[in-house]
Amino acid sequence: MTMLIQVLLLAQMASAPSALPTTTTAAAAPPKDKLICHMEDIGQTRIAQRICHTKAQWDQIERETEDDVSSNKNKQNDTGNPPE
Repeated sequence: MTMLIQVLLLAQMASAPSALPTTTTAAAAPPKDKLICHMEDIGQTRIAQRICHTKAQWDQIERETEDDVSSNKNKQNDTGNPPE
């Protein structure tokens, strides 16, 4: 039985792509074009969803979120009431 498992593992490792980097003539994607994925809870569900964006897109999302938070704080400070 263990011999069968060893054979199956060896076959799987042989068919899996190498984890070592390979040299190619094409240049690697610049850091801002590389996809970065996060697991995020979406809505009311308990199931996380994989969200992928480039570094530039994540930076833009972060800036927009910070702007929204600042805007809401300013609205609350101007009126004394929380924004709707």
